[in-house]
Amino acid sequence: MYIPENDKPPLLPFIVISILIHMLILLILGSGLFKIPKTEEQVVEIIPVIEKGQQYEIADISKPDVEQRPDKARFVGNYDSSANKETVAVTQRGGSQQAQRKTEKAKTPVKEPKSNESKSKSYYNIDKKLFASKTPDVLDSQEISDIRGTNSLEDYYPDYTIGARTYLNVLRYPDVDYFVRMKRQFKMTFNPVPALKDYFSMNRVMQGSVDVVMGVSVNPSGNLAELFVIRSSGISEYDKEALRTVRASSPFASPPKKFLEDDGMLRMCWTFTVYL
Repeated sequence: MYIPENDKPPLLPFIVISILIHMLILLILGSGLFKIPKTEEQVVEIIPVIEKGQQYEIADISKPDVEQRPDKARFVGNYDSSANKETVAVTQRGGSQQAQRKTEKAKTPVKEPKSNESKSKSYYNIDKKLFASKTPDVLDSQEISDIRGTNSLEDYYPDYTIGARTYLNVLRYPDVDYFVRMKRQFKMTFNPVPALKDYFSMNRVMQGSVDVVMGVSVNPSGNLAELFVIRSSGISEYDKEALRTVRASSPFASPPKKFLEDDGMLRMCWTFTVYL
C-alpha cells in the first residue's frame, strides 16, 4: 500500500525518546539502586613470613647452646641456630624394630594432596608444613594413647634425617615468637589419634600424610574472630579436631600491630599435618 510522503510518521521524535530511555537506564544502574551481585569469591590475603624477599617456615626449637646465625636457612624462629648437619628428632617407643620401621616410613616420599593449582594460587599461599607432627603408628594398638601435651608432637619434617636431637638452620626473626607461642598452644591441645584410629580401623592405612588447612583470624585483643576450613583432609573427625584445637587454644595474646591489616585483623592459615 502506498503511503503519501506527507502521511509518514516522523522518525526523529522516536530516536530522541529511545536515546533518553537508554540514558535513564544507565543512570539508574550507575546510581546503585539496583546492585548486581558479584559472582567472584572474596580473596583473603595470608601474610607470609618474609625477610629480604625470602619466604620461610616457622620452626619451634629449643634454645641452642651457641646461638649462631646461619648463612642460609629454611626456617625462622626465636633463636639463631646453625647446624653442619640438619636432623629431626622423633619420639620413639617400643624397641629398635619399631624405631627402624618408623625411620623407613619417614624416608618414604610423602604424597602431596591433590589440589586445584589455579585456586590455591588465587586464594591462599598455603605453607603445608607450618604445623606438622609425627603420630604413633595407628596400626600398633599398644602405641595408641592420648598424645596431648607430650613430646611425641615435636615438629617433624620428613625430608630430613632422623637423629637423637633436632638440629636445624634457623634465623631469629622479630616478632615471630607470637606465632611460635600460638603454635605451642595448638601443639599442647591437638589430639588427632582418636580420629585417625577410628578412620583407619575401617580403612586401609596408606603411607603419606593427613592435612587440613585452617583459616584463622584474630582481632587486636587476641580473641578468635574467624575460623573455617580452607581445605579439608577428607576425614571429618580430623577436621573437627583441628577446629576444636583452635577454639580451645584461644584467646591468644594481642598480635603485634605490624601484622594487622587495615581493619585491625590478623589473618593466618595453619596447616595441621600428621605423617603416617
